Amino acid sequence: MPHRVSIDAAEADILPTKHRKDINLPQQMINEARQPQRIPFSAEKHLRFQEPEKIHTTQELGLGKVGISDHAVTEPFSIFTPEAIQQIRAETFSAEVLSQYYCPTSPTSGQIRGHCPTAAPFTYAAWTSPEVIAWVSKMAGVDLMPAIDYDIGHVNIALPKPDGVEEKIVAPGEQKEGEVSKYCESAFGWHTDSYAFVCVAMLSDCTGMVGGETFIRTGTGEVMKARGPQLGTAVVMQGAYLPHQATAARGNHERISMVTSWRPKCPLMKDHTMMRGTKNISHLPTLYHQYAEYRMENLEERVRREAKSLRKRRAIEPLNFDVVRMRSWLEEQKAYIDDMLRELQVDRRVLGGESRRDSGVVEDQ
Repeated sequence: MPHRVSIDAAEADILPTKHRKDINLPQQMINEARQPQRIPFSAEKHLRFQEPEKIHTTQELGLGKVGISDHAVTEPFSIFTPEAIQQIRAETFSAEVLSQYYCPTSPTSGQIRGHCPTAAPFTYAAWTSPEVIAWVSKMAGVDLMPAIDYDIGHVNIALPKPDGVEEKIVAPGEQKEGEVSKYCESAFGWHTDSYAFVCVAMLSDCTGMVGGETFIRTGTGEVMKARGPQLGTAVVMQGAYLPHQATAARGNHERISMVTSWRPKCPLMKDHTMMRGTKNISHLPTLYHQYAEYRMENLEERVRREAKSLRKRRAIEPLNFDVVRMRSWLEEQKAYIDDMLRELQVDRRVLGGESRRDSGVVEDQ
């Protein structure tokens, strides 16, 4: 059956998820973060790399051969200097970012996404620098690049809460379509990531922190406790294939982490990307644009390389044509396009031209 190329707006029955827009963060924390004078990013001044103690493999975690690398998760390693962290926090808690990109995920937690590059040039420059890209690729065991701008510098914020108090949260991708909720979906719930790899950097001073680790479910069903990074350090994890859960710190400690998502640099490699975990917390037209553009660029490069290969084979064997190979290649591209069709679901937030400010948000009454 041919794919339909036009859809009437009345057929788009998938309603956007709505959330509150209040700021549930301590004003003192915001004010302190805004104090540093803004400066441009400098790789020489703001990066400090140090090897992790260990890189855990997928085989070690009982997952076998999955994903695009046998690197599953690293131990924490140094990446950003204290001055870099100050600059990143200053952008994170700026008035522009909080008013346009912040969403609470519980009474004591929240998240920020979609602010790069426009509202956070330092953060964007740091994550997209050749030095950071090369280092993250080394940690992952495969050449990577930042997935899309929307998923550069995603921030998860967890504030102290009284001992023994448990808050109801919704894990990424679990909120029902059309549901009106006070809170966005949260990373503090079991989930797998939308992209092959993530790099998670710590923006908080973890001295004396209790909790704050990441739990990982192994291939045998056991739960592994991954040591949480310290201020200025990070971990790289093949999160698309590792069910995991960030844990909030207990006691009088904040836990603020920054996550950048990564995809394979090579357009021919397997691309896991699924937007299920990000649709409900994103400005959907922007997310769809960035996803579709990079996928089409990959497809364009695949076609270009295959056409070149066809010309080369014809020059060598002008009287032969490998139809089996050609059909196999076409089936691969058909599967690639089918994946895109599954991800690019019709939604009124796209058909209706949803504004960035109103993305998935209900203002306080």
